[in-house]
Amino acid sequence: MRGAAALVGIADVASPTGELELSGRALEVAMVEAALADAGLTIDDVDGVCHPMSSMLFAEYLGVRPRFTDSTMVGGSSFEVHLEHAAAAINAGVCDVVVDVYAATPRGDRRRQVTRPRPQMWGPNPMLEWEVPYGLRQPMGPYALAASRHMAVYGTTSEQLAQVAVSTRSISS
Repeated sequence: MRGAAALVGIADVASPTGELELSGRALEVAMVEAALADAGLTIDDVDGVCHPMSSMLFAEYLGVRPRFTDSTMVGGSSFEVHLEHAAAAINAGVCDVVVDVYAATPRGDRRRQVTRPRPQMWGPNPMLEWEVPYGLRQPMGPYALAASRHMAVYGTTSEQLAQVAVSTRSISS
């Protein structure tokens, strides 16, 4: 699949205060429009949509009739999974241009006391029985479990994991 698809447009917005003027769908749409402009594309070129809450609702909001959608929700890694799925769909000839968006404003939402709906869980939710009562908070709990597994399998030390955090925050010259 290498070379079958390319990431061609990207957009990001940040604020020194951590608060943005836009939020919610308005911010998501602004990010999609900016990424498409960065790639020299328009919304009319889009035939695939990824969104962890509901790709079909987001496609409808954008005015897109997609040939490919993906609403895979695996937590903080959903967007990486979307990229892999989109590349596979492009490689298979299912679609040509897929948009994937993540736009969050947690600091501004807290200040404005905005609450976002949680993803709907259909049927029994094992998290309620096996994780929540024991304090396995999201997203820290699953990341801690993944780190523990890595340490057990590969002998990684907590100092080595700490170095990753330090290195990613260092300013390179």
